[in-house]
Amino acid sequence: MEWSSIVQLMQAGDSVSTKFYKSITGPDELSIAISAFANTIGGMVIVGLDRINLHFVGSNLTDALVNRAVDMVTPRVRTEVSVIEKSGRLIHVIRVEMGLNRPYVFGGKIYSLDESRAWSFKLIEDDAPTVVAVESIARQNMIPNEPLDRSSVDSDLLEPAQPILGLQIDPEISIKMNQRQLKTIDYLRRHSTIQNKIYRQLFGVSHKTAHIELTDLVSRGEILTRGMGRSTHYVIAPK
Repeated sequence: MEWSSIVQLMQAGDSVSTKFYKSITGPDELSIAISAFANTIGGMVIVGLDRINLHFVGSNLTDALVNRAVDMVTPRVRTEVSVIEKSGRLIHVIRVEMGLNRPYVFGGKIYSLDESRAWSFKLIEDDAPTVVAVESIARQNMIPNEPLDRSSVDSDLLEPAQPILGLQIDPEISIKMNQRQLKTIDYLRRHSTIQNKIYRQLFGVSHKTAHIELTDLVSRGEILTRGMGRSTHYVIAPK
């Protein structure tokens, strides 16, 4: 992954498939993120960047810590670790694949994305479609998606970057859409709209999975949300 791609991700901010950490306090914190991504749509954990101030602080991860965090999640999650070096400091990028053997468990608990806070994860009791959160996981090092403060920015961070919308970034580093999402885009090219209910009927998934995957398509700039409440529907985004 190129440095310019990292900058683009920083400008896009935290989302349902990208999480920034200034540092990781230990393997448990990383295991929560890995298991939550595997239980939903997959994603990337990026360590060593202060996204709010666009400061390059450097990752505190070690190979041993990353391996330990991955090993503590069962069943085994497929991950890919990249290390980027710049100015004598490192950034760790951990790609987590959307799991096919869910639920993925860490410490006897199942974690998922918190749909109400795009940068956060939550603890759930089980993987039933109607499950509700019983505990929110607050992380001091998780950086919320706030407006960028450009008053004191490392010049190296801004120079190669271009503003982008959502997750429309270099395809080389984009988290791949799953087959349901690709088919949804094709569906919308032939039909005017799609709703959560139709998504569930087409693919046989839960309300929660449909919501997460449709929301991810919105964050990517592929589709747009229209309406509110029960009238919420989605249309193809103009290109």
